[in-house]
Amino acid sequence: MEVETEPKDTIRWERKPRGFNWKVMTVTFTVMFGSSLTITMVFPFLPWMVRIFKIDGEFVTVEETGYYVGLVATAYFLGRFIGSYFWGVMSDKKGRRPTVIISGVGITLFTLLFGFTNTTTGLPWALVTRFCSGAFNGVVAAVKAIVSDISDDTNQAKAMVVISSAFSVGMTVGPALGGALAEPVRQYSDSFQEGAIRNFLEEFPYFLPSFVISALSGIATMIAYCKLPETRIKHKYTVLEEEHSADSELSSASPLQSDGRHGDTQHAAKLVSVHYNVERDNVQFSSGAKVEHDQGDNDDMEETDNDSGINNDDHGLSQGSDQSLDISELKDSENVATGLCALETSRKSYIIGL
Repeated sequence: MEVETEPKDTIRWERKPRGFNWKVMTVTFTVMFGSSLTITMVFPFLPWMVRIFKIDGEFVTVEETGYYVGLVATAYFLGRFIGSYFWGVMSDKKGRRPTVIISGVGITLFTLLFGFTNTTTGLPWALVTRFCSGAFNGVVAAVKAIVSDISDDTNQAKAMVVISSAFSVGMTVGPALGGALAEPVRQYSDSFQEGAIRNFLEEFPYFLPSFVISALSGIATMIAYCKLPETRIKHKYTVLEEEHSADSELSSASPLQSDGRHGDTQHAAKLVSVHYNVERDNVQFSSGAKVEHDQGDNDDMEETDNDSGINNDDHGLSQGSDQSLDISELKDSENVATGLCALETSRKSYIIGL
């Protein structure tokens, strides 16, 4: 009975289960919470805010309130729709950590600036600041990419629950803070004595909720700056060369050899082992594809790293036809944030359409 053996060029995939990374997940929970606060904070007071706007010298009427509320609310999601793909690409190219930090700084800044909306600044200021706040919100896709980086099939569902919980808690707390802190002088008139603070809050009645929520978002960004490590996968290619005599190796010459090498037992050759390693915590992928390469071409041999994996076709390097896993599949994780942002973009287009 013939026993099947593993082809020499089969990629061996060794993977060890990893534990749940509570440190990173705690940081990502905080970042996601701070980001989601800014989404819903305006909903309780937005109908009253647009009533202080002047359009063509006249205050917005009751009949026009719904229209302008829709404009301001849509501006945020329109910004996220436009900026999502950019943040996904940045997360894949530059890393998860800088994406989260830069995005968090932008969210904090424009949320604070939104608080200066009043009759003077009016509708344009509200639209621009909310749009920019949404455009800078690249946290969602970056955080999901982090989860993909640090988890495996044994704990990925658990990690996604943590992220979803942070988003839900932020979406719940945001309206509560926005409603409780809007127009503080009118709601808590006894708590504010005559003075500069009272006059400032009367002039900018929606500054206090914007300030508090931007402060929480800023704290979350500072925590990410201090504690969040870079989790993006780094790929390394190693080409190991071993000299072998022609008598031992050329007897099994492959069709990839150059012309004239078949049957030439005196021609020196090199057996090249191409190993592809992915370093990510305690996960390692490796390939052992072996092909023969002429010693005379050794000086011209190049190692190429591109989106399709290792490419040395000009020198006879190939992965063979019996591979159980294509190397290019191992690199798909580099584009995980871009893919997540594509999904996020389609979801935002649906929300804007509503």
